[in-house]
Amino acid sequence: EDIKKETKKYPISYGITLGDLVSNTPEFFPIIKKEFLNTEISFFHTIGNHDHLKSENNPLKAVADFEYHFGPVNYSFNRGKAHIVVMNSVLYKGSDIYKGGFTNDQISWLQSDLSHVPKNKLLIICVHIPILSSNNISNEKKFIDIVKQFNEVHIMSGHFHLNKNILYENANIYEHITASASGLWWSGTVNYCGAPNGYAVYQIKDNTIKNWYYKSTRFDSDYQIRMYTPYTLGDTEGYVVANVWNADPSWKIELYENGINKGQMEQFTDYDPGTYEFLKSRGTTEFSNLLSKTDHLFRLKPSNPSA
Repeated sequence: EDIKKETKKYPISYGITLGDLVSNTPEFFPIIKKEFLNTEISFFHTIGNHDHLKSENNPLKAVADFEYHFGPVNYSFNRGKAHIVVMNSVLYKGSDIYKGGFTNDQISWLQSDLSHVPKNKLLIICVHIPILSSNNISNEKKFIDIVKQFNEVHIMSGHFHLNKNILYENANIYEHITASASGLWWSGTVNYCGAPNGYAVYQIKDNTIKNWYYKSTRFDSDYQIRMYTPYTLGDTEGYVVANVWNADPSWKIELYENGINKGQMEQFTDYDPGTYEFLKSRGTTEFSNLLSKTDHLFRLKPSNPSA
């Protein structure tokens, strides 16, 4: 319902999923397919590690159920001045054992596909396991060498249940890791980084993405920050802390106190205070896989903590 409402703002909308449509439950594929049809917009789908059949060690057989319902796991299409590529970035070995990356055949296919595309087109590549922020991605360098020929490249990825934006230093490549619509481990209300459940919206004009934002489910689209007042949720030093869940390295985050600009806030990495306290209250330990630090936190000490 949230997607249906949001897409009515725009004359033309398309949806793209970034994998893990189900959690190792292929019998849910027909149900989730029907739900995407109910959004009343066209959806294109990416396979995730939990969309593979755990019972299959053969990677081609492991994707068979997904392909039956949603089509091939590697494909491309054009919309306007954008070329969109969807690829399976899960190298699957069976029993939910996998690593990230691409086979040599996939790299050859990508090179062939993009050889037919003008380099001034906007290039969007959708995968499940992130490319730029993951360790030990198979064929990462070959992948980068192929896509960096384009003027503007955006990699859309998921998998981590958090928001993170990465600018590739040596080329005009931008990776957007999008938080999960189902939160932490399929049934939560918040992601690792403190971002609420939601999805990303990208506004495309000609051959560029002119704007993007993270849309938190059941919140207005301008809900982009959660702020914490000084001396709350474990703070003992008097900081205003802001979690800006779609920030990237080019953003400037400033604090205004009673209408006066107090300057740029310091970016730091830690647990989101509210998410940390929420999970700890539920008995989560420090070593739980539910706890993860984020770098889109910003802080500054106000002159008056109660301003």
